[in-house]
Amino acid sequence: MRYKGFIVQDPEICFGKPVIKGTRIPVYIIVGMLAEGIEIKEIAENYLISEEEVRAAALYALNLLFKHARREVLSGEKISPLRVRKLLLLAADIAEKTRVKAKTR
Repeated sequence: MRYKGFIVQDPEICFGKPVIKGTRIPVYIIVGMLAEGIEIKEIAENYLISEEEVRAAALYALNLLFKHARREVLSGEKISPLRVRKLLLLAADIAEKTRVKAKTR
C-alpha cells in the first residue's frame, strides 16, 4: 500500500497541512488517535473514511518517523520502546505543523 494517493497537501485546504484526500481531516488527527491506541476501524467509522485511508495516514506518519529515527540511529543513539512512542507522537506533531508553501502566482 502506498499513501501518496490518499494524502494531499494544498495551501487552500487546512493551511496546507496534509489531509486525507477529498476531506478536511488532517493526518495529525488520525495519527494522534492511532498513537493513543484507538483502533483503525473505530477511527474510520468515526470520521466516515475507509480503513485504507487511516492506514495511509499511518504510513505517511511512519515515513516522517523513519526520517527522524534514521538520524538518531545513524548518530548511534539507542532507541527504547518509550522513545518509539515519543517519535510517533513527534511524527503526529510534525504532520500537524507541515505546511505547503503557497504558490506564487
